[in-house]
Amino acid sequence: MREIRYQLSNEYFDHLNDLRSSIEVNQRHGFKVVFNPVREEMSTDSEIEMLKLQRDFGIETIEWIG
Repeated sequence: MREIRYQLSNEYFDHLNDLRSSIEVNQRHGFKVVFNPVREEMSTDSEIEMLKLQRDFGIETIEWIG
């Protein structure tokens, strides 16, 4: 399965609806979505939103950077 990685930071969560739409489209086209959050660039609120996205879209893989 092809995969697409999202290198997440707080900036992504400023545009949460765009991020949700992007994940939905990529999954519909057969991509496995992987989150690569950048530890130094993630607030607690962003981490919570990331976990909600993980739950909502069934994303299994989170590989932290940093």
